[in-house]
Amino acid sequence: NVYHVIRSGLLMFHEVVVPLSASYLPDTVDTYLRGSFLRVRNSFTIESPRDVTKKLFIDTNVKDVFLKYTTDSEGEDMPYLHIEQLNVTAIKRIESMARDGPLHVYMG
Repeated sequence: NVYHVIRSGLLMFHEVVVPLSASYLPDTVDTYLRGSFLRVRNSFTIESPRDVTKKLFIDTNVKDVFLKYTTDSEGEDMPYLHIEQLNVTAIKRIESMARDGPLHVYMG
């Protein structure tokens, strides 16, 4: 379940939304946009849950990254990572990793 959103306006940018494993979450700071999103504080690496060679470093000094909990069909709160300003190559890598299941996040 990977969502690829293209937002348009003055600037066009790509945003990808991917599910995360609740056991591997990034550090966040204060809420953003009326409490619905948590801004990710530090840069991190996302990794496939099945293949540790599939990974991608995300620099939060360059990319806007947010964590949001969304209720799934079974009533559970699931964490989703929203990464903005991605190029097509990065999106394809993330989509490939997410096919293996909810992604893992490692700080640093």
